[in-house]
Amino acid sequence: MLPQYWISFLDENNLREKDCCIKEEIDESGVGADLYIFTEEQSLDEELNFYPGICVARDGYIPVAGCQIGSGDPYFIKQSEGPVTCSPI
Repeated sequence: MLPQYWISFLDENNLREKDCCIKEEIDESGVGADLYIFTEEQSLDEELNFYPGICVARDGYIPVAGCQIGSGDPYFIKQSEGPVTCSPI
């Protein structure tokens, strides 16, 4: 279900069930985000049992995190895009 590059990223950075923040200044939407990272089980549950996960899974999107403030909305990666290299901020 989860792509191997994402599993490796989680393992290498010990990120399962961790919180993270994307600052408004670097978020392309300009809004920012406070997220918690899903475990494999949480990701699969979101994909199989909840919307929009059910709908977007057929387009190759995988739920990997959820919003911590307000909505609880899931955040997705596109399985076919592969790993992204980022510079630390």
